Formats: sequence, C-alpha cells, structure tokens
Amino acid sequence: QQQQQQQLESQNQMKNERKNTQSPKSNDEISLNTNEKNSSGSSSHSKGQELSPKSNEEQNILQFSKNHFTNQEYEQMDSSYNQSQGTHELAIFLNQRFILFGFDRQQNQRLSEEIKIKKGRIVEMEEILQEEDNEISTFSSLVWCVLPHGICEFPSNFPCEVQFVSEQWLLACIQECKIVDAEESLLFRPLNSPIPFPEAANLIIHASQFSKKEMDTIESYVVAVGAKFSPQLTKSVTHILCKDSNEYLSFTKNTQIYLVSFGWIEQSLLEGNILSESNFSIISSNNVPQVIEKDVFQIPIVYSQTTTTTTT
Repeated sequence: QQQQQQQLESQNQMKNERKNTQSPKSNDEISLNTNEKNSSGSSSHSKGQELSPKSNEEQNILQFSKNHFTNQEYEQMDSSYNQSQGTHELAIFLNQRFILFGFDRQQNQRLSEEIKIKKGRIVEMEEILQEEDNEISTFSSLVWCVLPHGICEFPSNFPCEVQFVSEQWLLACIQECKIVDAEESLLFRPLNSPIPFPEAANLIIHASQFSKKEMDTIESYVVAVGAKFSPQLTKSVTHILCKDSNEYLSFTKNTQIYLVSFGWIEQSLLEGNILSESNFSIISSNNVPQVIEKDVFQIPIVYSQTTTTTTT
C-alpha cells in the first residue's frame, strides 16, 4: 500500500510539473490568432460579395445573350458585367433592333458595326414584315429606324412601334454607354434638310449667358449648320447668342455683329437654311428677347407614318 501511494504521488507530481512547464499564450499570440480569424472571416465575406448572385433580370439578360450570341461574345459580355458592376457597357443595345435607311454603303457598314459591337441587331424591312408573333416577343417591340438628315422618303408601313433617330443619336448612345432620350436634341431626330448649310460657312458665332448644358447644345447646333463656334468674343464674331443685350451694346456699336436669341440657330436648323436675324433680335427697350414662344430646348420633331414622303 505504501508503494502504491508513493507511485500515485509521483504521478501527480509529474503532472503538475508538466502543467508548469507549459506557459500560457502571450497577449501577442492571442491577438494574432484573433486577427487571423477576423481576416479569414472578412475575406470570405468579401469573396461572398464578389460571387453574390445576380438579380433575376440580370440573369435573364445573360441567359438571353447566351442563347443568341456566340460563346466568345457571351464570355466577353459576362466579363464586362463583372468589371463594370452590372452596367453592361458593351451591351447597351441588347434586345434592340435597328433599320438603317438612306445611307450609302460605306456609312451603312460603319454604323452596322457600331450597333453590333453594342449587341444590337440589324434587321431588314422584309424580315420584320415576315416575323411571327412569338419571334417578335423575343426582342423589344420598338424598332429604331436610323435615317440621315434631309431624306425625303422613308419607310412607314411598320407592323410595330418605330422611333426615327439620326446618326448623331446613335453616336451619343455609344458615347454615353446608354440609350439616350431622342428628344434631348434636335440633332437626335432626322432633320428635313441636309446639313451643313453652305451659306453658314463664313459665320462665326459666340454664345454667352447660358448654362453649361445649354452651351453644349448651342455649340453642337452651330457646328451642325456649318458655322464656326467661337468660345472667345472677338471682333471677327458675326453673331452673339445671348439673353440680355445690355452687356454687348457697347461692344457691338458701329459693327455688323448681330445680337440674337437661341431661337435663331434652332429655327434655322428646323427650316433648313440660315434665317434672317431681324426676327430674332434681342435688342429691345425692356431687355426681353422678342422671340420667346416656348422652351427652345424642348421642341420635338413629329414624323408622320401615314405617308411615305415628307416635304422640306
């Protein structure tokens, strides 16, 4: 019994010695382990964010793309989705159909390539007329008919909704990576007359007192008619577009510089030639422009689909 008791005591003593030799973890080690756990948790969380499922709408778009485009095109679109966080910059015309009408062969080819790069579909008039209802439902019911300015005849017997737009609208969509509103600019709809106007070649136009957006619109209109836009006011300027004439009365005294409203350049675009400045002069006793009929930046162009010709 004494021997057994001694053996038990020696075993307990050995256990105690082992416990004493195993020192507790330092604070640094504990902190390190905690940080490792947190970092692994956050990494898995971030990885979960990267691999988060797309919405039903986004999945439908990608599924449609997979069915209607080659594997290489689909992979490129899916890669674009992940890189741009769903904006689909490469597929802004997805599900959209386009008809190009009135362009020469070279222009037609160039515009067709731009549309196809953005995943749009070029169709012919005969193709739309022969489509079955179930095939039409695959795409948007709207057809974009891209026309050049000054075309006198254009198709009108569409079996579906049609929107007439210009080359400038198409390029604006590509530049902004979205389908822009065709009413934002007169240049986004086909004008009745071709541009530029030969009589505007010697005009130098300056504009002031407008907002940044309005100035951008004015400059695009000036360039469209064939005139030169001058950011600086110099003696070579032929026209000043402004709202208040008092600022320029002393500068234009004894000169041939016209002080006109924005309506002058806009109505010239609509009429198809440079109009007389007399009807748009803003020099008046009360400093109010003589021509203020409506918001000059929101005048839509209406095209009739009941006839096949338009008059200029």
